Amino acid sequence: MTLYTSASKEIGNIPSVLYSIVKISNSIGSNFKDEGIEWLHTIVSNNKFLNLDDLESNTLYYLEMFLRKYIFINRQKIKEEIRLKNKIIPILDFMIERGSIHGYLLRESIL
Repeated sequence: MTLYTSASKEIGNIPSVLYSIVKISNSIGSNFKDEGIEWLHTIVSNNKFLNLDDLESNTLYYLEMFLRKYIFINRQKIKEEIRLKNKIIPILDFMIERGSIHGYLLRESIL
């Protein structure tokens, strides 16, 4: 999984990298949910103004699906571990800034 770690750090400014990572996290990479949070946090933290262009609706859809599942399964862990919460909140803020209602509802559910 070092490929995704490197990609999120080095070429996370490319919209298709975010799209690819979040799509993989919803399918074949679903066993790497915690790592997926790390990768997504790295991308959104380093690229706050990332313009998703044509990929926006699909990227937001996959982000919503991934975070909905992750938060549902790990809600208690997120509330207890401030470091984990501090990784998830910027991802949700990124989604909210792009018009995601689900991102807003998820953020409110863990605050």
